[in-house]
Amino acid sequence: QRRACGRLLRSAVVEDDMHSVAVRRWVEDVVVGKDFCPWAGPADAAGRVRVVTSSSASPEGVLEDLAAEAQQLASEATTAAEEMLPGVATTTLLACPHVEEWQDFDAFHTFYFGALANGYAFANLDMYVVPFHPRYGASEPPVQAGDRLNLGVGPDGEEVLGTVLDAEAGYSEAGQRLAKVQLDSSDREVLICLPPPAPPCGDASALVSRAPRPVLHL
Repeated sequence: QRRACGRLLRSAVVEDDMHSVAVRRWVEDVVVGKDFCPWAGPADAAGRVRVVTSSSASPEGVLEDLAAEAQQLASEATTAAEEMLPGVATTTLLACPHVEEWQDFDAFHTFYFGALANGYAFANLDMYVVPFHPRYGASEPPVQAGDRLNLGVGPDGEEVLGTVLDAEAGYSEAGQRLAKVQLDSSDREVLICLPPPAPPCGDASALVSRAPRPVLHL
């Protein structure tokens, strides 16, 4: 069960603009229409899928908007599902069309892998972030030993950089692939979760991951 957060951030998002309308149409036509996700149809029919657009043109601004949306979901999650009023969102898709560098899938994925901790940035709220992109899986190379990684920003505000020692270090309890990384800032070796391999371009799972805009889904 999600835990509520005490303070809500202010969000700079818009609803019913051309970008959020395009993403909602994709949800209805592809995700729901092709039955890729069994819970998406009932949630959409109940008005529980929120689709909004971040007005920010910077990754940092999008991160603030995403954090605000996560806190809003967490605050509403304190109400039992059967007591929720119709139309109260239980999941949010944040379209991010204004970050110019994110037109490139690799740049978008780098942000997801680093700043969003491979989807676990809001694990304290029991939420996972799922990325979608028009070019999902088109060019992402697999992580290999010797690769340099940016693991996001540490508690001191500095970037955490490291080198992959072993790209096949086992699996987490949740079944995610693990890699062993040597941190630059110390002698520590840490295990990080890797994203699943990108499916072939013709694969159905690649199709459902290709939203019409870069999207972050809570």
